[in-house]
Amino acid sequence: MTTTIVHAGFHKTGTTSIQEFLAARREWLAAQNVFYEPDGTGSLTGHHRLACWLSTHRISPGPNDLFTPERERYSSMLQARSLKAENFSYPFSTTNPIRLISSEIFNTFDLAELIKMKSFLGSIDRFILYVRNGIGFIYSCWASKVRWGHIDSFDSFLKETLGFAPNTPLSGALQFVDVLSNLFGPERISIRNFNTALQHKRGIVGDFVEGELGLAAPAKVDKERISNRTISWIATEVQRALNLWNKDKGFDAAAAARGRLNEALHSPDGEALMDEFRQKLETRTKLITIRDMHPTKIGMDGIAFRGSASFRGACEWHFPFDEPASFVPTHHLVEVLAALPGFKRLAQTDPL
Repeated sequence: MTTTIVHAGFHKTGTTSIQEFLAARREWLAAQNVFYEPDGTGSLTGHHRLACWLSTHRISPGPNDLFTPERERYSSMLQARSLKAENFSYPFSTTNPIRLISSEIFNTFDLAELIKMKSFLGSIDRFILYVRNGIGFIYSCWASKVRWGHIDSFDSFLKETLGFAPNTPLSGALQFVDVLSNLFGPERISIRNFNTALQHKRGIVGDFVEGELGLAAPAKVDKERISNRTISWIATEVQRALNLWNKDKGFDAAAAARGRLNEALHSPDGEALMDEFRQKLETRTKLITIRDMHPTKIGMDGIAFRGSASFRGACEWHFPFDEPASFVPTHHLVEVLAALPGFKRLAQTDPL
């Protein structure tokens, strides 16, 4: 009988690094009786097409909708919902004792989508989720939203997050764990800490492979490797400025501008360009901490509000009060950058 394990994120907790390792070591895993077969080609090393195909275009809110708008755009890009069930026969082609599925998109599912997933895959024996401590986690989530077109400043996002507003990182994660627990049972949920995992001698990959699969991680695993890292705060703020500049021109115009920024960052002049932006933005940059927000749902010990019984039984989620993060107030951002030739080149609506 095959044991099915689903790794579902959360976002910004090393998920891509784990998926890249699993995809590159498929033969090694198979020899250890673990089946892992990505459902894409090229850079797709997880099961994102499967996750998008199982999801639905819904109007009603789900428990964890922070990245649901991005899921919808990604589903459209992949044309995932036009695929058929036979396109996803690979999970059933193994006789290995362990079948492993991984996509952070699964943590955007609501109850109906989770039931659909359970119906398609059959019995799911374990869900694995990583959580990440501190203001850096909240910042990384915000920076990812900026990469997809978000225009609000980080201080605004932080305030909403600490107030446990809908579609924010903390409330969404806690609510998703409760839905999982009610459907599958708390004994089938494994919640691990990203920050603790980084202390493993083989890093996040070693923590996953040894802690969840019971295997010895290969010695050649790079402990320091984390894929899909959040880009610098300067580049993120420039991305946000481009989003603001193009907010009335539609998503495609903003995406094209962000594409030009990415190309510029990797060009021979990329470092000089970032230095130009940094010199202008540093004088307008502010530091913010969780303490500045006067949170009511983070304990004085820095532990997130224990409203989720399921989550409380699994781990503690720490958000120290005095860790700083940098941001530029919105009213300064475009004003400061708009006069720079480098920004004007990036902001143009027509391709170079």
